[in-house]
This record gives sequence, C-alpha cells and structure tokens, in this order.
Amino acid sequence: MSLSERKPLATIKILDELNAVVIGLERVHYEHFYNALGFFTKGYIFKPQYKTGRWDGKARFFNKNGKTSINLLPYIIPDLKNMGYKIKLIDQRSPANTTVPEIDDTYFSKFMDDEGQPIILGEHQVNGVNALTTNGGGILLAGTGAGKSIAAAALVDLYNRNTNFRCLIIVPNKDLINQTTADIAKFDIAVGKYYGDVKEPNVQNVVSTWQSLQNNPQLMGMFQVIIVDECHGAAANVLKQMILDYGNEAVVRIGLTGTLPKEPAEAMCITYVLGDVVYEVPARELIDKGWLAKLRLRVYNLVEDLVPEWNFYKQAKPEEAAKTKYATFKKEFFPDYPSEKTYLQKNKKRIEFIANVVETATKDSGNSFVLVNGIPFGKKLADSIENAYFVYGQDETEVRKKIYELFAKYDDVVVVSTYQLASTGLNIKRIFNLFLVDAGKSFIQIIQSIGRGLRKAKDKDSVNVYDIHGDLKFGQKHIKERKKFYKEQKYNYTEHDVEYSKMFDNEDDTVVY
Repeated sequence: MSLSERKPLATIKILDELNAVVIGLERVHYEHFYNALGFFTKGYIFKPQYKTGRWDGKARFFNKNGKTSINLLPYIIPDLKNMGYKIKLIDQRSPANTTVPEIDDTYFSKFMDDEGQPIILGEHQVNGVNALTTNGGGILLAGTGAGKSIAAAALVDLYNRNTNFRCLIIVPNKDLINQTTADIAKFDIAVGKYYGDVKEPNVQNVVSTWQSLQNNPQLMGMFQVIIVDECHGAAANVLKQMILDYGNEAVVRIGLTGTLPKEPAEAMCITYVLGDVVYEVPARELIDKGWLAKLRLRVYNLVEDLVPEWNFYKQAKPEEAAKTKYATFKKEFFPDYPSEKTYLQKNKKRIEFIANVVETATKDSGNSFVLVNGIPFGKKLADSIENAYFVYGQDETEVRKKIYELFAKYDDVVVVSTYQLASTGLNIKRIFNLFLVDAGKSFIQIIQSIGRGLRKAKDKDSVNVYDIHGDLKFGQKHIKERKKFYKEQKYNYTEHDVEYSKMFDNEDDTVVY
C-alpha cells in the first residue's frame, strides 16, 4: 500500500455558494480549527454571558462539526495537508457562468460628468473592477472619494449585460439609497429602491439597507450578485447572518469600502461572508495623484480649565491636595468617559469657542461640516453658530438631502451632524472645512469621517480638517490613538495647544483674540 493511500481522508463538501463543511477529521483537528479560527470580540469582557462564564468571548468561524465558509478554505486546506490528510472535494453548487469581459477607462465615456466632459475612469477604478470580476467577488478597499459608486455601477452593468444576473446593492442608511440609486441610474441602468414605503423589488437591480432587508430577508435570494457598499458594516452579526442564511445562493458577493476594521474578529467576519481584499488603493496614494483633495490636518488640543474644582478640592481636603499636583488632579478628576464627556458637552465657553472657530473658518475658506458625538450637544453647537443647520436621523430623508444640496450652491453653509449619521458614505464635494469634535478612537469612524472632506470639486483642491479635543484623561487617550491612525495613513498634521478659557471677555463671555 502506497503512502498516499494510507493518508486519512478529509472530505470538503461545498454546500452552496458560501457554506462548506469539513468531514472526517480527528476530534483533535476539529478542535484545532475551532480554536485557530476563533477570535475575541470587541468589548467581550463587558458582556453578561462572558462575566457569568457562559461564553468565552470569542466569535467562531469554524464550528465543532466542521461548518465554515468557502472563503476560509484557503486558510484551512494548507493546514489539512500539513496534518497528513488526503483531501476530497464534493461541490454541490449548480454550475454558473460568472465570466464578464475586462473594462478600460473608456467604459462609461459616452456619459458626461457634471462639467460636460466624457467620464473617464481612473486607473484604480479600472483595476479594482477587473480584479473583482476576475476573482468572482471579494473586496475592493479604496480610500473614501475613490469613486466606488462608479465602480459599483460598472459592476452592475457588466453582470447585467453579460450574465443577465440581477444585482442587490446594500448600503448603510436611507440617505445612501437615494444617492446610490442616482449614481447608478445616470448610466442608463435599471435600478429600484427597497425601503420604508418605497418597495421596487422586481427591478433588475435594487438598492436597499440591511435594516430594510431584515424585514424581508428572503428578498436576497432573488439576486445572483450581492454588492455590500461600505462593507465594514458586514461585521454586524445581523448582516452576516442574513448573507449566510439568505444570500448563500448569490454566485457573486462583493464588498466596497474605504476602511476595514482592525479587530481580528470583525475583520474575519467580513472575510467569512465576502472574501479577501482583491484590490487596494489607499487615500494617501489618491491624494498624491491628485484624485483626492490635499489634506491640511490641524490637531487642536483644548486646555480645559479645572482650576475652580482644584481650588475647592484644596479647601475641602488640604492635606491630600498638598501631596497632589494640579496636573494629576486634572487627569484623575473624572472617573470615566461618560462623566468627562458630559462635562465637556455642557461647558458653555467651550461650545462658544468651537462655534467661533467654525464661523471664522467658514468666512475665511467656505462651507463647513461639523461632526459630533451626541444629538443634544450637536443641537447646542448648531444653535451657537450663525445660520448653521443641525442634521440628524429623525429628519426626513428629503430634508437632509435638500440641506446637503446647499453645499453645491453656496459658500457659507455650516452643517452639524453626528458621526453615526454622517461619517460614512455621503458624497458632498464642496466641503472646505471639516471639524471632528471629540472624535473618539474608532479607526473606521476617524478615517471615514476624514473621507467626507477629501472629495474634489471644480473650485476645491484642498480641505482643512480640524481635530478638536480636550486635554483631560480620556480625550488624551483617544487622540493618542487617532494620531497613530494619522501616521499609519501618512496624513501629516500640526498640533496646537489652545487655552480657550483665556480668550473670553469675563463680562459677556464673548471670544476675544
């Protein structure tokens, strides 16, 4: 008997276009993959199931019975071979032709841009689309402003024309349904919407949100191509499970995004349902090539004034205060992030200072977009800025759309919104100043937010980005993380310490310089 015949047999059964199961392994090897493809989830230590010992805090991508994703087989098969297994493949999928021709930069040249010129695709758009179609899916990782909506339109058109596949485009929110539909329809591509009271599921191509699809997940089974825009959202368990359960017959699954999560569990979750990155172009490269606006990033470190609290502490506890420096007291004064955040967002002088910076920047260089954490604070800040609009989720979609359209018509528009609503996906070109107020430490939120300002316009080739934060404990922790992100993305920045409380006239609290 030959050596190959003595090898144990591992059978990989491909169940559908996404799910697979590995059969015939020794129990110790099932345990190996179960553990190797298990990753701690973000914030697991705070979950009740972990605290009570009912869960080990990990997301698993290979279960104890061998169930996994087709997309993870390139990671699994080499290990199986090293373990000495002979591999048998059983493919239960129906044959499907996914072949489409490659495109060049003239693919949409019969259509005109906003300036009346033929639309010529960028090199990165051409390479990205061709990489995705050649691979039969995967992820296009391209800096915000790279023109992923045109890439999506090209993908939809290619699959419509060459395979007659129907395409479902999933976007993060309702605002992007209208925007994406318009971006695709301008190339004479049939496209419908599915959300709220607007339901057009029988159009060749449909744009929807995962929230809308959650109410009718069977709809996903009507499409052969699923394109997830801003696919870092695919890490959400709901979307992942929907694709696994109802999008598992789609022969092509594609993700488009400018950022991917750094947490291993979230990153693997996206790979599990959409595959690997097949083409990448960072924002820094697009800036250097002139595709995106030049970035002028200023980091404003606001020096918070806790002297009144310090003086009270010295009177109340003089012996302890004698052993404590003001800097230490200031650093430890707020026990947690919520209490620090509450103090900052209720500080009238701080709000007035930020409002003044926004007004000055708008008068000097044009339209401003301000991103904040929290609706009450956003409303206060907008009320403090002359003629500013506050935009949030409770506004009707059409109301938000009309406000966003003001950026194209005027030069003194100020919009305040939340990171949750506006940090991802919005295509507003004439943002000349972008303000990130107390932006936190989420890599995706930070980089996506900066992307709001990087789009170029006819009269715009640069953007001013202001990172405004406090010098208290958690503000300093967060900016330390953000500066790591900036360096990683090769975004140069300048730093400025601002003792803003000294800029006020004591009589009427107006800012003075």
